This record gives sequence, structure tokens and C-alpha cells, in this order.
Amino acid sequence: MICFHDDCYTLLTTLAQEYGLKVPFQPVHIFEYLYRELKKREGQLKALPLRVAYQSPCASRYTQGKDIYLDKIFELLGVERPARKYERMNALCCGAPLMARDKERAAIVKKWNIDDAKKVKADTMVFLCPMCYLNLRKLCKDDSIYPIFITELCKKALRE
Repeated sequence: MICFHDDCYTLLTTLAQEYGLKVPFQPVHIFEYLYRELKKREGQLKALPLRVAYQSPCASRYTQGKDIYLDKIFELLGVERPARKYERMNALCCGAPLMARDKERAAIVKKWNIDDAKKVKADTMVFLCPMCYLNLRKLCKDDSIYPIFITELCKKALRE
């Protein structure tokens, strides 16, 4: 089963194991699936000369091992991922969960994310989580950073 969102993948891998549950199938993270499919079509890919910032979903903190596939995807696509302060194990939430309780705090967290991407001159912010995308897309656009889902980025490399 291919898991599009980190919450599903985390539930079926890390959390199921913590609770002693046996999952009767092999969960595959979308990054691993995309990488394998892109690798099969490597000769058809057009390099995307982009500097990207990746917005990591909150559940990603539970399953760091699959991030190697994201790096491999970016490498296949010719995408540059400059090191940022708020990425990988130091990644920030997009701020959406804070919106109901503390809009000011959420705005601060969102600004930290966008400013971090601007600091490394990212022209694109890549998303996996639909909530992160919905929460940060306007701020990205306001700061001339193009927001895109990882799946759309892959399609773009195949189409051009």
C-alpha cells in the first residue's frame, strides 16, 4: 500500500509497532514510490533548475528514514536543496494546528518558515501535506516562492 501522507505512513509503521499491532501488508511511503517510478523513467526527465525548500509534515519526525528518498528524488530532478535552519530534524510545523488557539503564534511560525526559505534564496517550496500547502501557499506567493506538491514537481520533470 502506497501512503501519500506521513500521518498514514507513521500510523502503519512506527505507531503500529509501538502498539504491538501487526500490519498485514507492506506500507510504502510516497517518496519511495515516486523515486522508484522516476528512476524507471530517468531518461525522460528534464532537469528542473530550482532551489527548493521542503516543508516537512509534523508526522515526519516519526519516520526520518524515508527522507533519503526525497533527497534522491531531488537529485534525479536536478533540484538544489540548500541547507536550512528549519529542516529535517529541526523542521518547523507549518503553523496550522496553532491557528484555532493562537493565531499570533501561528503567524510567527509561518513567518519563520518563509524567512528561512528566503534566506537560502529558495524559489520553490515543496509540500507533501495538503494542510501545510493550504496554510503556507499565500505567504509563499507573497514572497515570490512558488508552492508546489512533491507529486506535481515530479510530473513537471516528466512533462517538460
